[in-house]
Amino acid sequence: MLSEEQRKKVKAKLIENFLPLGLATCLIVALAWDVPGKELSKPKVEGYGVVNSLGVIIIFFISGMCLKTADVKAAIAAPVAVLYSLCAILFLTPMAGFIATQIPFSPSEFKIGLALFCCVPTTLTSGVALVSQAKGNAALALLLTVGSNVLGVLT
Repeated sequence: MLSEEQRKKVKAKLIENFLPLGLATCLIVALAWDVPGKELSKPKVEGYGVVNSLGVIIIFFISGMCLKTADVKAAIAAPVAVLYSLCAILFLTPMAGFIATQIPFSPSEFKIGLALFCCVPTTLTSGVALVSQAKGNAALALLLTVGSNVLGVLT
């Protein structure tokens, strides 16, 4: 049996790693039993999956709620980092897509996939989860993820 101190450490690690653990758990369940996923993907509004959209909203909400006020202030207080990062995400990386089309992949669809990958904004998993795991500035990562996705519609 675990002591009280060990339980607190385990709980802290679970809370700290809720996103990758949750995603891994969902992936394992979905691969083992796909019927609920198929049924939950059926309800749609304007062509968008209701449950899928709610899942993304919940992940963003939980990530936002885990932020500390000091971290948010630090992210906002770094306008140079925010501006550079948004320019890199929205302009420099998509330009790298042109380079990707020149790489002689086999099959050739890989270069199209890589070029497309270069053009999309940061996702929650790569933008926030990886930064959090690396003990980076999660508040800045969340700000950049939300900002690049909102501005990505316009670019």
